[in-house]
Amino acid sequence: ADCRLVRSRGSIARSCDRLIVGSNDHQRSMISIIIPTLNEAKIIESTLRTLVTTFTLPNEVIVSDGGSSDRTAELAARYANTVVVYSGEGRQTIGEGRNDGAKVAAGDFLVFLDADCVIPQPDRFFAQALTYFERDPGLVGLTAYLGVFPADETLGDKLVSGVANLGLRVAN
Repeated sequence: ADCRLVRSRGSIARSCDRLIVGSNDHQRSMISIIIPTLNEAKIIESTLRTLVTTFTLPNEVIVSDGGSSDRTAELAARYANTVVVYSGEGRQTIGEGRNDGAKVAAGDFLVFLDADCVIPQPDRFFAQALTYFERDPGLVGLTAYLGVFPADETLGDKLVSGVANLGLRVAN
């Protein structure tokens, strides 16, 4: 196989019972957050620490590493439920990384997040996202406004995210 499991906090379940969250016993689905990486040691720990400390809805975090030569997988293992490392021939594409993470995911919903992205107030964001899916059974995907950690944001980041976010506003 092209992937091997490096570390897993807890077990990986192929089928997941729905989990109950909230005082009204409203049924919520588990969310699998999949982050493909390649040599992201400078940012991955901050991204994962922010996510793990602010996201309380039922979730699992999966880092799918493309065979980094830095400490990305080691740092990710401190926070992620599962770290999958690519060991195949050649360079893994970001799409292959996302797919390898999805293969081990146990969640009802898959969220693909880049290593340098953060979701402010993830509980609020995902509660709202789940509501959209509950209201529209035909809905298959969502997107969100883009942002980069303010301390790491470059002029290029501001331009790209500004144009992308403007496009989202116009389309919606």
